[in-house]
Amino acid sequence: MWAVVFAIRGAYWATGGTVGLGTLSQGIRNAAAAGDPTLYAALWITVVLEVAGVVVALALARGAQPQLTRVALTLAGTGAGTMLVAHGALFVGFGLVAVLNGQPVSSELRWYALLWEPWFLLGGALFLLAVRSFAEGGLRDPGITLGRTAGVLGGLATAAAPFVVSALAGS
Repeated sequence: MWAVVFAIRGAYWATGGTVGLGTLSQGIRNAAAAGDPTLYAALWITVVLEVAGVVVALALARGAQPQLTRVALTLAGTGAGTMLVAHGALFVGFGLVAVLNGQPVSSELRWYALLWEPWFLLGGALFLLAVRSFAEGGLRDPGITLGRTAGVLGGLATAAAPFVVSALAGS
């Protein structure tokens, strides 16, 4: 259900909906106001990924699968869960660090730290719990171990990618 809600929200924004846009960064609000096709393409790509998340979650809930499918589902679920938890934790952490250091916190950071990133954390935790339940019978299976390990590494790399790209672009 978490992924379904996110996909519906994404499809709403991708079709031009504006409710909730005020909680996003000024850059995204400006792109939406200008009708930037890149923004709408990105939104539709995220909707496709969110629907894929729905499919993975349903398959994890279904349980028993052929070995190759079990490994792929473990990889996808662990990767998605790790990426969502890491992404959420980074931004919630940024918000908390700013508050604890007495720095002024922008409205954007407040929305991200209090609304969007906890939502990412919840989704990531749900994916990781689903994978744990799914893989319980095969914890000693090398394929499941490989899927979990690759999923964690892939999820961390995906969560870190925007920071790496931003750092490289700044240099």
